[in-house]
Amino acid sequence: MVSDRHLGLKEAIDTVFIGATWQRCRVHFLRNSLAKVPRASAEMVAAGIRSIFAQPDLEHVRAQFFEATKMLRAQFPKWRPCSKRPEKTFWPPAVFLRLVTATRR
Repeated sequence: MVSDRHLGLKEAIDTVFIGATWQRCRVHFLRNSLAKVPRASAEMVAAGIRSIFAQPDLEHVRAQFFEATKMLRAQFPKWRPCSKRPEKTFWPPAVFLRLVTATRR
């Protein structure tokens, strides 16, 4: 399932779709992230965040997440990642598709 981080919706997904995987919507994640930085820096910040999504596996996702987070926090003190657990937000497409396929059987 892909959705925004609405807690009621996430709880309903966990309750109704037992065993389903969940990923934060990239659009909502980017919008929330870009709201905390100056408009002139938005493209640079978006590129940094997209670099996390582009990683081939969760090991690389974690490494890129912590590197990008460190860089963005240094430049934009108000910016915070929406999650401290990157595997809940930044699933590489191959991993997400594998999980979705496994849960659809």
